[in-house]
Amino acid sequence: MAGHSHWANIKRKKEASDKKKSIFFTRAAKMIMTAIKEGGPNPDTNINLRIAMQYAKKVNMPNANVERLIKKYGNKNKIAYKEVLYEGLFKGIPLLIRVLTDNSNRSLTEIKQVFNEYGGTLAEKGAVSWQFEQLGKIVIGVDSGVKVDELLLKIMDIVEVVDYLDDKKSNSLVIFVQRDNLKQATDKLERQQYQVLESYLQYKYTGPKIQVASDVTLKLHDLLNALKDLDDVTSVWAGI
Repeated sequence: MAGHSHWANIKRKKEASDKKKSIFFTRAAKMIMTAIKEGGPNPDTNINLRIAMQYAKKVNMPNANVERLIKKYGNKNKIAYKEVLYEGLFKGIPLLIRVLTDNSNRSLTEIKQVFNEYGGTLAEKGAVSWQFEQLGKIVIGVDSGVKVDELLLKIMDIVEVVDYLDDKKSNSLVIFVQRDNLKQATDKLERQQYQVLESYLQYKYTGPKIQVASDVTLKLHDLLNALKDLDDVTSVWAGI
């Protein structure tokens, strides 16, 4: 029995590791797809693709997987992918769901299935998007021991920062810039040798503050994770 219990523990750890790896690979793939959609398949001229490829390497995604994604999504004559922004509500909380798809009917059906399982409803175009502002989001790696306030001041001398977030868990600094300044700001920071981990357009909630009970927060978390697990979904934002 002891041997069986030991094997069961190893099996559970392996399954947890595989699940975590799958999440990282899915995220890397979505970053690559989105980057190609927005700037083309050449990493020399597409900084977002270059960053996505660096992330893929960081999470140990095989080079063959990366090359296959670039070939697949970079061939515009082969498959026509389009970006669609869906809007929804969960317990009064506004949601934005961005997908990159070659079949919007399939994407819509999958999103509806998740809503049916976890709660929430689709909303008409423009129903909740007015409560969000689109900004450029740049994630910068922070070395241990570095004072974030001092680092932020240096960055503000280089680019115009709209807002920021100190992410201590991942040793990173998240800054927001005006959406039209994203590429220019990212280029400037890279030239100054800052470790840019991510750079993409992000919707930021600007609507009225919503009071959410703890049990609703847990259910919302499950819903958002289920949506993010869909192959076509690249990003999900909630108004809290």
